[in-house]
Amino acid sequence: MNAEARFWLKVVKTPGCHFWVGAIADDGYGRFHVDGTVVRPHRWLLEQSGGLVDPADDAMHDCDETLCVRIGPGHVVAGPHAVNLADMARRGRGAGPWHRGRGDVRGQHGRALAIRAALSGGYDADRLTAAMAEGDPDRHWPRLFNDQLEPMEGTNT
Repeated sequence: MNAEARFWLKVVKTPGCHFWVGAIADDGYGRFHVDGTVVRPHRWLLEQSGGLVDPADDAMHDCDETLCVRIGPGHVVAGPHAVNLADMARRGRGAGPWHRGRGDVRGQHGRALAIRAALSGGYDADRLTAAMAEGDPDRHWPRLFNDQLEPMEGTNT
């Protein structure tokens, strides 16, 4: 079986992202073996589709999903490394002392494993949504304010 056929056996398409459900590296990104070499599935597909013109460019995830292999705007696109780093920092995904994003409590690898497990039987929106939400650091905290609160007695609102 050729590499492209093997590749598509490890992808689950959803209405949004197309998720890699094959091997996953410790950093939460996919791993794919091609001709004895381990490659990133999203980058490999971008190269195969002709979307990676400059080999020095990164395969950037506009969707912020490390397992997404859907090529095109809003998902995986090519761009210079400096742009990828700036985008990562702007979205709060960078590591180090400047990290201001709300990370998944399971880490990138744990989140990727949960997504892959949720898609193991094919696409199920409820299972996928639950797997993604499970790592939200605020999922067990009660809301500070309830939008449906009644006005306090003695107020004119």
